[in-house]
Amino acid sequence: MKLLRISIAMLLFVAVPATAVQLVDISGYDYTFPVPGGEFTAPNNYYEALGQIQAANGSYLTTDFGNNQYTFYMLSDFIATADTLGGLFGVYTYGPNTFVGLYEDAIGGGTAYAYGTNPQNASAPATFVDGTLILGGISPDLTITVNLSTLDGSLAGTIGWNAGSQLANLTGCTTTDFAVIGHGDPGVPVGYVWDIDGEISLLCATATEDATWSEVKGLFR
Repeated sequence: MKLLRISIAMLLFVAVPATAVQLVDISGYDYTFPVPGGEFTAPNNYYEALGQIQAANGSYLTTDFGNNQYTFYMLSDFIATADTLGGLFGVYTYGPNTFVGLYEDAIGGGTAYAYGTNPQNASAPATFVDGTLILGGISPDLTITVNLSTLDGSLAGTIGWNAGSQLANLTGCTTTDFAVIGHGDPGVPVGYVWDIDGEISLLCATATEDATWSEVKGLFR
């Protein structure tokens, strides 16, 4: 039997790993409500965080810090699980419907944000959410970790953006993750828990590029 040697040029799609880039840098304070004082595990208690957007990635968000103020607000779902790791850390996860919003409000003619004390109060969260919602989304996996010795902590999770005047800017990049550090500094206003600082990073959809089979084999040489 005669063997035919057939040369086939195979066209493959090679995945290019996604790279996380900073979307916004945030800072502010957080609290628990209606039971105050960082009672993360209290039944039917909310975790809330709010503050200002210090910087934004101009490749994805159109901002004008000279004429507008930019704020964020997070409102948790109820707590889902509470665990202790080696007696050193408390790890608290929340239900799948934590809201996260980024807002724009004019400096002239708008309302200056104010934290006040013992939130919720007349100014918080009201003055942080009375502008235009530029991005809004849901975090299904908010996790708060507390150092049970120092009582400092962190929060982390992902956000799926689904609303806002600038949502279209994130085409193909509508999932983000966030990482925030919290410290109980002396300057924290009465009724708040932590002075928080962190960032929301953008995760774009994995790109593809054309490559022949020979080019693919070359990647492994």
